[in-house]
Amino acid sequence: MPGEASLSDRGISWAELWDSIWKKGNAMLTQPTDGIGVIVPLGSGYSKEADQMERAQMLSMLCSSVVINPEYQAHDITWDGIAETFCNRATREVMEGMGYTLLPPKINANQLCAHFEARPEVWREVDFQEAAKLAQRGALVVLGVVWDPHGHVTAVAPEPAQESGTWGESVPMVAHVGGGKTPNGIVKASAAFTAAQRPTLRAWAWEASIV
Repeated sequence: MPGEASLSDRGISWAELWDSIWKKGNAMLTQPTDGIGVIVPLGSGYSKEADQMERAQMLSMLCSSVVINPEYQAHDITWDGIAETFCNRATREVMEGMGYTLLPPKINANQLCAHFEARPEVWREVDFQEAAKLAQRGALVVLGVVWDPHGHVTAVAPEPAQESGTWGESVPMVAHVGGGKTPNGIVKASAAFTAAQRPTLRAWAWEASIV
C-alpha cells in the first residue's frame, strides 16, 4: 500500500519476484501471439486458491510500487511549464508485470481504452463489483475512460470495493497515478476519476489472468 518500500528498496529484483510467484510449479500461464492466454494446472499439487493468492500478492506489489514511484509523479518533461501525468506508463508497468506484453511501444490512456475495446475475446468488460472481486483473486483488471484531451487509466488493486459517498455506490480501489487533487496512491475509483467521467468509465479484465 502507499508508503511501502519499493521492490528495489527491499532488495528484490523483478526477475526474482517473477520466479517466486509465477514459476513455483503451481500453475503455468502461456500467452499465444493472439493474446488469449491459457492457464495450465501442473500436477496434483496445483491449488486454485494458492494460485489466486500468489497472483493477488504480485498485483498488490505492482500497484504499490507504481504509486510511490517518483518517476510517475506529475512533472514537466516537455519544458512548456505544464506538468505531464503518467497513468499510461504506470498502468502499463502493472500490466506487463502481470504478464500482458502485447502493447505497442507508445500508448496513451485513450489508446489503451481502444486497445481493450478492440479485443473483447482477450479483455472482458466487467462491472465495478466483479472488477474488485476479480482483482482480489489476482486477475488483471483495468479501469479506463476516454476523455478529451486526455483519458485516464488505472489498474484495479486487489482490495475489497468501498462505498463512495460522492458517487453513491460501491467502487473498486485502484492504483491511481495522475494529476489533479488526488495524490498518487491506492484510492477509491471515485477519487481517481471525476463524477463527469463516471457515465463512460469502464472496466476490463484480462481473460487469461482469471483463475
